[in-house]
Amino acid sequence: MILTEHASEEIRQQIHRLCGIHLQRDKDYLLVQRLSPLLAQHECRNWEELANRLRGSAVRCDLHQAVVEAITTPETSFFRDGHPFEAIRQQILPPHLASGHGMRIWSVACSTGQEPYSIAMLLRELRATTEGLPRISADRITATDISQRCLSIAQAGIYTPHEVQRGLSEIRLHRHFRPVGTNWQIRDEMRQMVQFSMLNLIESWPDFVGFDLILCRNVLIYFDLPTRTQILRRLCQLLPIGGWLILGAAENLLQISLPLEPVRVGLTTLYRRSG
Repeated sequence: MILTEHASEEIRQQIHRLCGIHLQRDKDYLLVQRLSPLLAQHECRNWEELANRLRGSAVRCDLHQAVVEAITTPETSFFRDGHPFEAIRQQILPPHLASGHGMRIWSVACSTGQEPYSIAMLLRELRATTEGLPRISADRITATDISQRCLSIAQAGIYTPHEVQRGLSEIRLHRHFRPVGTNWQIRDEMRQMVQFSMLNLIESWPDFVGFDLILCRNVLIYFDLPTRTQILRRLCQLLPIGGWLILGAAENLLQISLPLEPVRVGLTTLYRRSG
């Protein structure tokens, strides 16, 4: 079944409307690869009918969510890229732990949960070295994603041997996980540190009270400049002066003016909210 230029244009426009992802015509192979199964599942006779049905409903429906689930890329791993988490451990966490106040952290596009659980491990490990310090409030990690399928995996916290081998040392694996058959489940005390919920970044957000650290990694690369700018401005508003933002290695603030100061820590560039 041929994906015509007209149908491609319409489907890409509807994907942008639904979730903000910006796809060029040279990504038609991705549309075909990921959306072809939906044609039969949703009884669409061809690509034009899929495009018409996406365009014809202003209200969210199962087809909309199915397209979003199919087109998003849930690539993640524990302690992904390594050095950002080392920067968090060295630069961001110690002052907060010393103050006795709990950290308020948001993993913006958490996928299947490896990123927020990596932060939870870091917090728990550092807390264990500062047991004599006062503890005024608990740490809170908010984790959101647009994919309900990914969130279901994250909430269960069960990972395959291949998934835990990507980024976890044997020490961390046995310290923070328990075996479940041939898989591994993160321990209850870690799961209780993370609150998962569904969020589409281009729609309305909950009334967040603000965060000391926001991780928005490897998601802005899928948006065009106006969408990136809008999301980053909203994120910046949730940071107090001195709060931190971390982006993906391929992401930056070029062409976007925000009160965020770049701070280089090792191989990682952090962004600190200025006055």
